[in-house]
Amino acid sequence: MDRIAGSLYGLAFGDALGRPTEFLTVMEIDREFGPAGPDDLAGDPVLVTDDAQMALAVAWALRGVDRYTADALEPRLREQFVAWAHSPENNRAPGMTCLRACGGLAEGAPWVEATIAGSKGCGANMRVTPVGSVSGLDLDVLAGASQLQAAMTHGHPTALAAAELTAYATRLLVDGFDLADVPAALLARCGERRSVYLEDWLGSLWQMPGATTPADFIARGWDECGRGP
Repeated sequence: MDRIAGSLYGLAFGDALGRPTEFLTVMEIDREFGPAGPDDLAGDPVLVTDDAQMALAVAWALRGVDRYTADALEPRLREQFVAWAHSPENNRAPGMTCLRACGGLAEGAPWVEATIAGSKGCGANMRVTPVGSVSGLDLDVLAGASQLQAAMTHGHPTALAAAELTAYATRLLVDGFDLADVPAALLARCGERRSVYLEDWLGSLWQMPGATTPADFIARGWDECGRGP
């Protein structure tokens, strides 16, 4: 439990620490804060960004769920994402992809229609840590839950693969895995999962222009994550 709490507190603390730099260039950050960046929390009160807000939305969706399936989690995630979108606290420069997708979810559209199909932005990744923090969660379920929460707003296969990798990394570290060994484990995960399309979780999402099969669709995401920048 200490590791799980540390993950969530660390996410919020790091988010708040970096908030003043969110829209600055590296040169601007260096000029204002020095080469090491910010070294103290700023503001009274100290605020997190939409990243931490949406991570909490995922955490609340997971809290108290009686079974980890797409049918059980999708309406809970929808409810939390829409509540976030309509909250008066949603004034931290949220991304347009999330806002547009949440608008469709609020109108009751199926999530495969509400999602922004070509988006692989960080909005799917910034909020997935709680999935990796669920104690004892089966790795196949971890994969499905992390990809589903991503896919509901960011439908590109790279967004799905990246979200699963972040949840998997979180799980490894919560379980006591050595930090130095995590990159190799993530690269191995890219190879293991390359052709695994989670139809029970993702349904017809793969049916996009240019994709010939579900395996072809998801492989594009894993390959891009494996190559890196």
